[in-house]
Amino acid sequence: MGERRIMRKFGIVRAVILILLFSPAPALANQPPGPQILLAEVLILPVMILLSLIGGTYAVRKVSQDERPHRRGILLVLGAILAILVSAAHEGLGAVVAVVFGIIALKRGGEMLMWGFGALKRKQRETEPVGVSPGRMIPAGIILMLVTLFLMGMAAAFVGYWPGIDQNRRERALVEYMASKMAYIRLSEGDADGVVPSVPPEGPLTDRFFDHYGDIVKVVSDEGGEGFIVYVLPGEFPFFPYNYLTAQPSYRGDETGDIRMIYVHHSDRLCPEDAPVVLTVNDEDIERAMEGLTEEKTGEDT
Repeated sequence: MGERRIMRKFGIVRAVILILLFSPAPALANQPPGPQILLAEVLILPVMILLSLIGGTYAVRKVSQDERPHRRGILLVLGAILAILVSAAHEGLGAVVAVVFGIIALKRGGEMLMWGFGALKRKQRETEPVGVSPGRMIPAGIILMLVTLFLMGMAAAFVGYWPGIDQNRRERALVEYMASKMAYIRLSEGDADGVVPSVPPEGPLTDRFFDHYGDIVKVVSDEGGEGFIVYVLPGEFPFFPYNYLTAQPSYRGDETGDIRMIYVHHSDRLCPEDAPVVLTVNDEDIERAMEGLTEEKTGEDT
């Protein structure tokens, strides 16, 4: 019976390794897993080993298995390392490996609870052939299952999450848009009615920013009605509570040319007016934008 049980466990490990090794090359060329997915992969099995030691699991398992545990442990460690290394090429594979490791850890946690509550039910501190301490086994099993579920969820939450890939481009687009608004204010200062619209006229230069980021941009007039405030909100976050394991920038710019930024954990968090200044629209940016607006005006007149 012991040998059959071991073969079933090794069958799962072999299947996972074969899937990873013979996955098609195009799949392996996709986005590699982020640090959160890799962290989940790397932590699950060590946490299982640590809590198994604390709960006394290995003392129970050692006498109930008829194969040498040292050899089996080395094979499992080598298989886990191989799976993590191969999965580093693809975030989907990384999430699958984390889930497989999680299933193994959840099974261990279930065994620990079964042994611990079994000892309590019999009102004794031992099961044949070795002793079991419910005071250690049950809490360790519960903690193992909770931590494992959290790490499995973390691996799933961060699949497809790449917030930093667009940050530099977004900042350049924000500077360009701010410069166009400041240029429009300067060009409009001589208007007879003295009213400066809060949003520049439509055109290629001013619309480019909204074409890419319109769903996360808010433009409002200041209290006097002659200035403006531009908010660029962060993108989508992983679901709660994993949004607190990452941060994205939230920007605020106004007619002074100062662009402020803070890192936030929610997609609707606006940057406050006293946040640190991270970018500034300079005179060269404004002059370039004025030339672009002048060219747009000339094109409309002709």
